[in-house]
Amino acid sequence: MRGESVLVTLAGLLLGGLTGFGVAWMLVVMLAGVFDPPPETITVPAAYILLVIAGAVVAAGTVTIGFEWLHRRPNVVAMKPE
Repeated sequence: MRGESVLVTLAGLLLGGLTGFGVAWMLVVMLAGVFDPPPETITVPAAYILLVIAGAVVAAGTVTIGFEWLHRRPNVVAMKPE
C-alpha cells in the first residue's frame, strides 16, 4: 500500500512540475511582445514550490497511514474465547 502511494505521489509531482514548467515557458514566449522589457528568464519561486511539495507529501502520507489504520485486520485469534 505504501509503495503504491509513493509511486502515485512521485508521478503526480513529476508530471505536475513538468506541466507547470511547460505552461510557464509557453506564456513567457507568447507574451514576450506584450511586456516592455520582456522577461529574460522564468522566475522560479523555490520556497513556494518546496512548500507545495511538502504539503503534497504530508497529505499523501496522512491519507496512506489513515487508510491503513482504518482497514487493518482484527486479530481473530485474540478475540476467540479460550
